[in-house]
Amino acid sequence: MRLVFAIFVGFCGIALVMFGVRGMLLSAKAGNKPQTISCEALAKFGPESNPHVIVTDFHFSPGTFVHETNDDGTWKTVWVPLFPVTAEYVAARAEVLDSKGNLKPGASLPTNNGEQFSVLLKSMSVQNEAELSAMVNSDTIQGLIVNENGTLESTERMVLRDKFSHINPDNTCWVLVHGRAPPVSGEIIARIGVGAALILMAFVVARKQTV
Repeated sequence: MRLVFAIFVGFCGIALVMFGVRGMLLSAKAGNKPQTISCEALAKFGPESNPHVIVTDFHFSPGTFVHETNDDGTWKTVWVPLFPVTAEYVAARAEVLDSKGNLKPGASLPTNNGEQFSVLLKSMSVQNEAELSAMVNSDTIQGLIVNENGTLESTERMVLRDKFSHINPDNTCWVLVHGRAPPVSGEIIARIGVGAALILMAFVVARKQTV
């Protein structure tokens, strides 16, 4: 029983150390001041030297989002593809809006359903469609690009495979975590320190078990 506990504690410690090291690497690359970048530039070139970004000139295609739900019905996590504002989109949008910016009777906003995208917005703070609408209809979105080189991790690859099957998960896709900023040095040190302490505890417990 002690050995099982030691293994569990050891894994928790390793996870914390890895999380801390990853935060350290992100913090080293990201500036405290986010760079402002258009969705088109982010999709084409990535965040380059600073993954802490404020994204502009984007639009959301109605119906193209995926969410996980808590037991109380609120959303736990939502993933939203972001598309660059192009001349074609502006022209298509102008056709369905009246002079006051309202939808014309029987018209609907243009969508990008089935199209490729290279920016995937992830939020853990949006809990319903009203909050989602407020977020994606803002002029800018601040957050942190968390996947280096645009390579997707297992969770986002699963989202694409299950909900956006027309997207090749091996293609470059930048994951923007809404509202996130680079971790401060105190948080990084705490994670690595606690993780190292847990690893040491696991080693001591396991050693006592084998003696």
